[in-house]
Amino acid sequence: MLDVWWRKALSALACHVAEDARVLLPIGDWPRLDCAAQFYRITDTLVAVDGFDAILIHKGMLTSFRQADIGLCLREMVAVYANPVFVLFVQQPRRRHLFLPAHVRILKIYADPARYHSRHARRGAFMHIPKTGGTSIWSCLSRSVRSTVYFASDATLAAFDGDLDAFELVGGHIHAETLVARNWQSPTFFVLRDPVRRVLSAIAHARRTDGNLATFDESFHVMRQIDGTAPDENLRKIIFYEGNLQIRMLAERPGDDLHDPATREAMYRRACARLEQSGWQYGCLEDPVVLARRISDRFGVRTAKLPHLNRTAQRGLPDYARQIEELVLDEDNCMDIKLYRKALALQR
Repeated sequence: MLDVWWRKALSALACHVAEDARVLLPIGDWPRLDCAAQFYRITDTLVAVDGFDAILIHKGMLTSFRQADIGLCLREMVAVYANPVFVLFVQQPRRRHLFLPAHVRILKIYADPARYHSRHARRGAFMHIPKTGGTSIWSCLSRSVRSTVYFASDATLAAFDGDLDAFELVGGHIHAETLVARNWQSPTFFVLRDPVRRVLSAIAHARRTDGNLATFDESFHVMRQIDGTAPDENLRKIIFYEGNLQIRMLAERPGDDLHDPATREAMYRRACARLEQSGWQYGCLEDPVVLARRISDRFGVRTAKLPHLNRTAQRGLPDYARQIEELVLDEDNCMDIKLYRKALALQR
């Protein structure tokens, strides 16, 4: 467990939770725990909170819980520890720990978003395609808009049982078709990236030494373990998945078979059509000046210089990075490259 905030949360558990306690924790690289632990994942939905002596809420997995249950924690349990990533609630506090109230604010907003509406905020959604600068953009947006919610997975958006319109800004790793199914009417913004750079960035991110491995999905584990002198079959499958991720997030519908060429072509056409729909606005990461202007126009925030958050240096890539690039550039199998060229042409 290398991440500093996870280590601090572990220390807080040792300080505030009895050995025989029933504890709800986010899945992670926890060492052996003496308490009776139950775990939740980033893709879990409607996680129940009743029956636990202590609950560690990961703010990045907040939408795995019902709004009412987060409100219940705030009202009926005691927050004894918090940091930028976690809030620890217990039923019977053994001692108090001082922390900034701001660390709990995101939970209060999630439980009662209407209470935090800004006077002049522009309602909208930000569809965060992984490794397209989304962490930096969301950081900028969420500083300017108070009533926000970030869905860490599309599954949590699909299962969300609250009112999306109660939030001024909705964001996350969410799919366009899921937003449409939820009858989302406000404008949606997203960022596209050169597919080769995006895939190489995803591989470099997966190979970071400070990652919390238990939170990674299967594709990240494959990318983390790649070695040898050429891509193996497992990596080729991941490149196929990653090389179509942008069209999937823009156009995939339930039941679509990505391996069917006709389905991929239909997804590509739907994604291209979405580029030209008035309610769907986008920018390209490789054109930061235009991107910043479009973010400012859409959300009314100043983005003269976006912060570089969650940025990964692309060192430590395998020797066959050039072969990975060739796989991503195969338009017959990876449609993102065609979509990106279309997006650049429309933006000029």
